[in-house]
Amino acid sequence: LMDYAFFVNSFKTRNWGYIQYIEHKSGVHNSGQVFGSTETKAGFKDKAEEQGKKLEDFWLDIYSTDRYRSEMLNFAGQKPELLLERIINIATDPGDIVLDFHSGTGTTAAVAHKMNRKYIGIEQMDSQITIILNRLQSIIDGDNLGISKKLNWQGGGSFVYCELAQLNQTFVEAIQSAKNDEQLASVWAEMRESSFICSYVKPQEIDPTAEDFNTLSFADKKRLFLTLLDKNMLYVNYCDIDDENYAISDEDKAFTHSFYKES
Repeated sequence: LMDYAFFVNSFKTRNWGYIQYIEHKSGVHNSGQVFGSTETKAGFKDKAEEQGKKLEDFWLDIYSTDRYRSEMLNFAGQKPELLLERIINIATDPGDIVLDFHSGTGTTAAVAHKMNRKYIGIEQMDSQITIILNRLQSIIDGDNLGISKKLNWQGGGSFVYCELAQLNQTFVEAIQSAKNDEQLASVWAEMRESSFICSYVKPQEIDPTAEDFNTLSFADKKRLFLTLLDKNMLYVNYCDIDDENYAISDEDKAFTHSFYKES
């Protein structure tokens, strides 16, 4: 049975005409010729084994992470470093920027770091952020996991960790941590005055003391208030960084401008 297979959509790279080869183990060349066949030209087997097989869009030579147990971080969907190394190698050159919108366990950032790429990783779950930070620090210290041995990784480098300035996310956390109806009503009172509510909602029509509201379970009351928040305003937008209402410090402004390479 096939343990795991990776399918990759074909795409062009900046290295026009470059063909990547992988270690060949099957005994059959990608042309269909069998090693040792009487129809094979002299030296074909040795040359084919030395060159390897042309990389195609169906990868059977890289297994799921459970076959590389030293990498596992107890997170479903974690990808092996070998997979990210191949993708990054195909699509980027040293010094390029690699972006991962859903960092998970930080495999993309980890591999990009070892491959001398710049990287930006984005993650919202606190538990995953802790895993990522510890993993990157371990890599800087010279870990020997994943592709480290293959690349002769010795450690080094650095990274910057920063958090977005919260806006509605403050209320998300307050709703989630509320323990009773009184606390939830207090959060709603503050939301009405200072948060961004969805445009289709009329705040004055929401009454936490109404009978139909009180028939809801406490969990459903929380879900209702979370639904009312404009999710596009969870954090302060860059264009609003100078708005005095958000009290963004001069230090944070300077760092943010430097990130966007603006003075």
